[in-house]
Amino acid sequence: MNDASRRRKMRLRDAAGSFDLLEGTGEITDMVSCCDFLEIYKRDKTYRVASPEAVDPDRRTPNAPWVVSPVSDVGSAHPIVARFFIQSAEMLRVGKLRKLDDILPAITHLHSCKETLLQCDSLAEATAAKIDALVNEIQSTGLSRETSGRGYNPFPVVENLEDDCGVFLVKVNRAIRQISGIPHLCWN
Repeated sequence: MNDASRRRKMRLRDAAGSFDLLEGTGEITDMVSCCDFLEIYKRDKTYRVASPEAVDPDRRTPNAPWVVSPVSDVGSAHPIVARFFIQSAEMLRVGKLRKLDDILPAITHLHSCKETLLQCDSLAEATAAKIDALVNEIQSTGLSRETSGRGYNPFPVVENLEDDCGVFLVKVNRAIRQISGIPHLCWN
């Protein structure tokens, strides 16, 4: 069998993947492989790439595609992504965990921690933006007093502040628990 006939018989899913990452700024800055997917980073964008094997592990679809999805508007320039996840994954790869079977579960756990930390960061930024908007409004228009001059009515409040803080604290608690599990994965 010559090379041309071998290529004709090869399923499309078994061929190399090729794709363009059009969104985001600049070139690819880093890539980290997790168990079932690869994350590719630009400075301000994160993509998740799944191979045909991850998309269709039972091989029911002969031409299963590669799936590339932009998953986040933060990339390798974000400190959580760069310092917590990418650097930690790199340390695991060059450290004492030489076997891939030991490294991938730890990197996948780090990825879960990163996702939770990014959710915490997003919640904190959204709450801070609400507070800043209210402070700016008060500074530009002042506070209105009642006609008697004895009280502020209406007194400005940040809407849903208690709920937002509660969600934030639940996420931070989850992040702390996840991060506390890292040493067990790495040195057990």
